[in-house]
Amino acid sequence: MSLNFDLRKCENWEELWMPNPEFPDSDAKVLVPFANQIILYTMVIDMGSITEENWKQFYQRVYVWQRTCGNGAEDGSYFPNYLITMEQVRRMIGLSTNVITKSATAWRKQLALLVSDNLSYEFRKFDTVEVSK
Repeated sequence: MSLNFDLRKCENWEELWMPNPEFPDSDAKVLVPFANQIILYTMVIDMGSITEENWKQFYQRVYVWQRTCGNGAEDGSYFPNYLITMEQVRRMIGLSTNVITKSATAWRKQLALLVSDNLSYEFRKFDTVEVSK
């Protein structure tokens, strides 16, 4: 399924776009890095929009994710090598996507299972490595 998003309800949404550095002689635009990152995080944290009412919960989920699972930059993914800030999330109030929002309880349970599964994987990797004496 594709990730669809709408920025038009974000204040000064036009400023969230910048000239595409890969095509400097064209009118092509790309999202500023933090906006792109936040849009992608909607899938990771299972929240489909940012509103005045939920922006703190959105930030809290991103904060927890980045500090437990990383920001993605370590594995060579697209995410820039920095942490999302409260100011950046507030700047994106008005964002809507086609991501279905999960309750905080369901999301925390999913995160705990993911972290546990990752740790189990690390234990299995560790057990297969021959320990030198």
